Amino acid sequence: MGNTESRQSPLESAGVVLFKAVVENGEFVAWEQFAENVTPSFYNINEDLPHSSTEWHLEFEGSVEYPDIVVDTKTQFSSAELKCVFQAGEGSFWALLFPSSDNFAQFSQRYNGCLFENTFQTQLNDENLEKV
Repeated sequence: MGNTESRQSPLESAGVVLFKAVVENGEFVAWEQFAENVTPSFYNINEDLPHSSTEWHLEFEGSVEYPDIVVDTKTQFSSAELKCVFQAGEGSFWALLFPSSDNFAQFSQRYNGCLFENTFQTQLNDENLEKV
């Protein structure tokens, strides 16, 4: 099975901004700032279900409300803009803007590790990379 830990420690939140896409008549208009200094973290939604598959989700501490985002291949990463764009379950689009390339890289690495676990139901490491 996947990771036995149900949560990963949150990333540093200073300067991380959450945006929501403004859409009018089915067309993207702009990004609207939703929350500042959010702390992105990952959790396994199936943590309390014995013998269930791992399903990592993303949440944002520091925001009163936030979208339900499953860690999947739809996320777009832009290292030039230090930005990640996500599609939430209800079809809305959200973005995280990071204050530095180090924050962006750390988040991207954790996201990709959770994506690997969601896809292959095993932890990302050299041995498992060779198997898949």
